[in-house]
Amino acid sequence: MRLKRLSQQLFDEIVAKTSIHEKTREIAYAVLVDGQASVDVAAKHGASKRRVELIVATIQRAYLKNTVKDVNSFFVVTGVWKT
Repeated sequence: MRLKRLSQQLFDEIVAKTSIHEKTREIAYAVLVDGQASVDVAAKHGASKRRVELIVATIQRAYLKNTVKDVNSFFVVTGVWKT
């Protein structure tokens, strides 16, 4: 599952459970809440597109860690059943 957008409230809840720095938070916010393209955010912050993607992946892992408790929940969240 890949996160595309998050509400500001959910984003803040997830970030509160991580130890990311303010600049990293700003980058993730721009992509996940504001919906900006990774390449545009990378250029604005002087980072590589890959770095931005890694930052977004960090938030995604935190989201999954705090929302998916078991396989049945994973099915409900993603609609995908893996055997």
